[in-house]
Amino acid sequence: MRRFGLLALVFAFATMTATAVVAGDRGAAIEGEVERALARLARLDPSRELSYGAIEVVPEGRAYEVTVADVAVKLAANDPGLLDIGIVSFRLSPVDDDIYRVDRLSSANAFDHRGADGRVDGTWRLVPRKLAGLWSRQLGGFLQRAAVVDVSLAISGLDAAVDAVAAAPPRSGSTAGWLQLMLLRGLARRELVAGGIPVDRLDIEAAGSGPLVVNGRSFQVSPAGLAIP
Repeated sequence: MRRFGLLALVFAFATMTATAVVAGDRGAAIEGEVERALARLARLDPSRELSYGAIEVVPEGRAYEVTVADVAVKLAANDPGLLDIGIVSFRLSPVDDDIYRVDRLSSANAFDHRGADGRVDGTWRLVPRKLAGLWSRQLGGFLQRAAVVDVSLAISGLDAAVDAVAAAPPRSGSTAGWLQLMLLRGLARRELVAGGIPVDRLDIEAAGSGPLVVNGRSFQVSPAGLAIP
């Protein structure tokens, strides 16, 4: 798999911002670098309509705490709604002139998906037990050998999302988004909670150059799939 759908997007969101900064007002410079990195990430797949609000950078010793407000993205190009991720924060720590360590990713416990009418029709709960890595400015990508991913994802309303995308008029890239949602549903462990509501659960792990493991099933991820052109 070249990218693992929404999880890869969230992780790339954090790792793409780790770029080298010149001397001077480093906080303001990093804010500009974050803005440019997010704009580039949005251009990688404009059909997902990634949007975000204010960016805040706070020095923390030699590191920087970065907060980005109002993050939202479509699940597929023709998703009639929007996944409201909200505030995302992470820490950037310089390793050398080229590499930054990215860790301490934090976000809301749950992301609401809102349909075309603005009503909540699904919820995505992300628990990042461990999510860290290194970003190289020179290579323009994430260093897979340093990646550590250990997260769980619980999704309610996934059937509704799949059906809504399938029923919406097709757009460029919509088939790929629909297939990613189908893949998530196929790999998930489905449970019924109060009221008979289905919840799809995924445990996702990866370390170094090893495979991506989703609910015990392994997938080899190419380093080229993690690099950002």
